[in-house]
Amino acid sequence: MAQSTLPISKLRLTHLLSGNYALEQQEVSSIRHEIQIIDKIKQAPSKLQHELEAHEFKLAEYRALLSPLRRSTIPPELLGEIFGLALEGPVSSTLDLDVLIRLCLVCKAWRDVALATPSLWTYVDLKNLPTAPSENKLKTWFLRSGSLPKRLYFDGTDSTGRCNQGEEGCLLSSPDVVQFFANGPTLDEVKLQCARSSCLVNLLNLLKHEQNDSRPWDSLRSLKVGFYGWPISSGPSKLALLYSLPPISTLSLNFPRHYVSLLGVLAPLPPFDGLKSLTLICDLPLSWALQSLKNGRNLTTLLLDYNERLRYGGVVQHDEQGSNPVLLPRLKTLRLRRMINSGDDSLILRKIKTPSLQTLELTYKFNRWSEDMPSPAARNKMELCQDIISLVTGVDGALDLRNLSLERASIPSRGLHHILSALPSLTCFVLDSVETDFALLAEARAAESLLPRLKSFEVIGDIILNTEGIYAFLRAGDASVEKELSPAWKSTIYPPDPWDKSGRSSTIQRWTC
Repeated sequence: MAQSTLPISKLRLTHLLSGNYALEQQEVSSIRHEIQIIDKIKQAPSKLQHELEAHEFKLAEYRALLSPLRRSTIPPELLGEIFGLALEGPVSSTLDLDVLIRLCLVCKAWRDVALATPSLWTYVDLKNLPTAPSENKLKTWFLRSGSLPKRLYFDGTDSTGRCNQGEEGCLLSSPDVVQFFANGPTLDEVKLQCARSSCLVNLLNLLKHEQNDSRPWDSLRSLKVGFYGWPISSGPSKLALLYSLPPISTLSLNFPRHYVSLLGVLAPLPPFDGLKSLTLICDLPLSWALQSLKNGRNLTTLLLDYNERLRYGGVVQHDEQGSNPVLLPRLKTLRLRRMINSGDDSLILRKIKTPSLQTLELTYKFNRWSEDMPSPAARNKMELCQDIISLVTGVDGALDLRNLSLERASIPSRGLHHILSALPSLTCFVLDSVETDFALLAEARAAESLLPRLKSFEVIGDIILNTEGIYAFLRAGDASVEKELSPAWKSTIYPPDPWDKSGRSSTIQRWTC
């Protein structure tokens, strides 16, 4: 019968550890037994840890089964809205179609919700395609959007911007694309990126041969067309393709850069009686733009994007210097973007009359003269002020202008004073990256009742500007307040927002009354 192993007493253990003493056999067995007990105790937490992890995994599975998404406790309408928000990126307002398809593959419930949410299927973005898109797939996609407005963006160029041609020819004039525009659903907006003008010409010619009394193309309301190239040899005849467009209300044309050589060759735009909004992105001389605007008497919105390029050959031809200004009687919003401070882009303001204008936005690419920019020999900084003043004064002047935005404009403080003095109707004023002397404006505001109807004022810049000077400028409009900021004015500062879809990276200081 095996003898039980007795533990060593604490006193005996202390004695053995205090010197180099020999152990008896019974003591050796006792020590080994104690070691085994301790090893078992040490292994217990590891075993318990494995058991705990197994229980936690099982707990996560149980909770997943009780998830509101799995149990369909979230209303389908709300889940569809969540899908829409998830598909929007931080800097893009268009849906990520690949993500939408992956959402539909998660489970049947999600697929059913996505298919039953029409707003997810209103937009298609086709680019970098090796072959022409399928007519049936496009119809099926847009069919899910129901009666909501539909948008199609189709880039017919390859990665280098040239015509994506294969054995079947240009993708824009492929049979599936033509049949979709002729027999597909009604589209609200179409954006086409063409390698050259002939790509669009071929598409329009093929559509003419489609005998259909109710072609979706004919009911199109908004068309945006960009050209990678425009052969000079094509001349005005290629612009005649615009006469074949449907009766659209919104038109955007993005011409390629460096088209100075087309001066005197390219014909003006044809008349569009129903056109309400026009966008021109080009570096063509403004004399061409003026000729085109003569056919836009019904325009309410006009955007001229100068593409950050100087125009050679003059803004206005010599034979037009004494001509009457172009009258745009219904124009309410005018935007001039990506102008060059050393150029004469703003001179067009002297050649148009806009009696109904309410919003004017002027955006420059550079806000200072620099060595790598041409010297502004022909025009000085004060001439921009005269351009704006000529627009808002005189016969058919914009006497009801309410919103003015100046971005990166190189304009002296006294020039800004002259502009604001001519705008008593202004209610909203925005200065974006424009340096000015607010003390001078404050004196003028107090002495001349400058901007009597001002309700909103914004200053945008990379740093916080002199708020005291801005307060003094606003305070000067209220003669009853001497030292303190008027209680009617409220100030809010918005720091740069990395998630802002407009790409804003500057601080906004906004004062409202």
